[in-house]
Amino acid sequence: MTVSIFKRIITVYLTLGNTFSTWISPIISGILIGILRLIVGIGMALDNIFWPSLYKRKLTNPLVIVGNPRSGTTFLHRFLVRNKIAGGAELWQLLYPSLTLQKFIKPLLPVLER
Repeated sequence: MTVSIFKRIITVYLTLGNTFSTWISPIISGILIGILRLIVGIGMALDNIFWPSLYKRKLTNPLVIVGNPRSGTTFLHRFLVRNKIAGGAELWQLLYPSLTLQKFIKPLLPVLER
């Protein structure tokens, strides 16, 4: 049994509206998330054009830190990055994984953080 994407969207919209008694916010949030995904998709396509060898690299020995909240994972992450034992990413790099987008957004970070 397949359910169409439109039926899923309507079901989610009605559930959010009935649960939180708000009807406009889910529409605006959905549009903004869609725009963000479109921008990131375009940036990733541009990455393939400008840096084709970027996606041919293999990641070896990844270090993943997982833990319960307030258990020291952030401290461990910052310690490993500060001592150059491992690498890490900031929130804006996770939101915009495209290298092309990061080149454009990095100069704007001080303005965006206000």
